[in-house]
Amino acid sequence: MARSKNDPFLTGASSAPWDRPHGAPKARLVAVLDERSDGLGLNLIPNKSRAVREFEINELAVSDEVAVPGGTVEGAAFVAFVEFTSGGMLIEGDRIEINGDSIGEIAGFDETAMPNHRTVVLRKATRTTGRQRGYQLDDTVTVVPVFTPV
Repeated sequence: MARSKNDPFLTGASSAPWDRPHGAPKARLVAVLDERSDGLGLNLIPNKSRAVREFEINELAVSDEVAVPGGTVEGAAFVAFVEFTSGGMLIEGDRIEINGDSIGEIAGFDETAMPNHRTVVLRKATRTTGRQRGYQLDDTVTVVPVFTPV
């Protein structure tokens, strides 16, 4: 998707960390993944946030690399495809939990497979797949927002 030259993430107008209250969507696992790969070349978009709609499907991947919006990720383990059961915002730094287990913080978003799905790349010290973690279909996904309460 072409980006406007006025996009605040491209012009630097939105360079500060996201520090605003935002709604956290709920989700459930619809596919457990068991792939790891190097040389992926995932291109994270410069935007630090994405809105998700109810019933939207996103893929979760974890990387032990220093991943940031606008950067590239070469190595990752794929955790799951999740279906959002409510809409909301995903923001860089938000923590993702599955069944209360923290699987990482959002590093950025790869939209190569859009409109089929978006890949949400998470920062984690170890690259572990969903199957290695023992996840099951319908497991609960929780987004824990990052912001400073007022």
